[in-house]
Amino acid sequence: MTAASPAREGLPAPRLLAALALGLACASFGFEGVLRPAAGGFEGFIDFAPYYKGAAALARGLDPYDLAVTDRLGEELGVTEGKGMRYLYPPFFGLVAAPLALLPYPLAKAAWHGLGLASLAGAVLLLPGALLAAPAAWERGLVLFLAASFLPVVETLRLGQVNLLLLLLLLLALRESARGRDGRAGLAVGLAAAIKVTPALLLPLFLLRRRWKGLAIGVGVAAGLTFLGFLLAPAGSWGSFSRSVLPWYANGHSWAANQSPQGFLLRLLAGSSSPIAPDPSEPATRTAALLARILAAGFLAATFLALARRRSAPLPEQFGLLLATLPLVTAISWVHHLALLLPAFAAVFLGPGRNGERSGKETSCAILAFALVALPLGYDHPRMLGPALLPLVSSKLLGSLLLWGILLRRAWTSRGAEALER
Repeated sequence: MTAASPAREGLPAPRLLAALALGLACASFGFEGVLRPAAGGFEGFIDFAPYYKGAAALARGLDPYDLAVTDRLGEELGVTEGKGMRYLYPPFFGLVAAPLALLPYPLAKAAWHGLGLASLAGAVLLLPGALLAAPAAWERGLVLFLAASFLPVVETLRLGQVNLLLLLLLLLALRESARGRDGRAGLAVGLAAAIKVTPALLLPLFLLRRRWKGLAIGVGVAAGLTFLGFLLAPAGSWGSFSRSVLPWYANGHSWAANQSPQGFLLRLLAGSSSPIAPDPSEPATRTAALLARILAAGFLAATFLALARRRSAPLPEQFGLLLATLPLVTAISWVHHLALLLPAFAAVFLGPGRNGERSGKETSCAILAFALVALPLGYDHPRMLGPALLPLVSSKLLGSLLLWGILLRRAWTSRGAEALER
């Protein structure tokens, strides 16, 4: 009698387990990200509502940052979500989104959801090839698993956010830069920065890698479209933006979904978590903002020192490091903003690792970081919002910090692509 193989003893093959995990992740995503929002008439589109009202205001020659104007338009156009929420993006995005304001609100929501799903599909198709020259089937499957099980992606779709369009543009930039098409890469980053300012943090990577064409086009497109947007917007829009929007971003927010260091400090110092923006005149708000800016300066300094020290480190890991830095240096990093961390996680799991090798310790830390960001973990459960537990609700922030630390260590110690080839 021959000894029974592990499979015959009842142990499932790794491929079967991987297929099962992928199937479960995709089924969960299909329910939470597609069926549930559509079946509910996209009632949770509280972030799309300000886009729609801001675009409608711009189309009518009205100030999109005047809350009284946009709320009045919302009542006229039958907008059922986001009352009292202000349009917060540069005018360029509102001008581009203006055609959506021509559609009835329910149809506009469905069209926007479809665009988000199409952007996600494009990102999942692009990401493996942007990281690897010839990705294998299992590597494409891993990227699909990461995307399907990633809570920030589902949150983006549930709220009607723009993050998946930004993700697609940034992955186009990564792929084109890897292929030496710096002009196209700069154009993609510039467009993303003109829609939502924060992707501009990726522009210095062109400078560090001496990709002058990409830098010039990226800066020119971002600055030019932003300036053009305010030029075409109604008179007084810049004044409203500087009075109402910029201070809101500077003060941060204490609500649990703000997984930035400033959000954590506001919760810690104020001892509460409120859905209402904090009062900028309160000492706790000012102290949290000051400490967060000091931390942001430290994160930026460490990131750019590492990138400058190892200019020849693999591009996907440099790109991922900058994406991982984003939520750590902004005053507001809602959970859905963390959808832009997807390429950074993929770079960690699919990249060569530190000096071309993956250690078990690093892999374990990466899995923990992904779990903290990707899973709900009850961070916003009402019972977690007691004063003694407030530091614990920042699970997404902890995951972002771990991810940043892994990529920083790789960038700091990497021998670079040339050395690995030798």
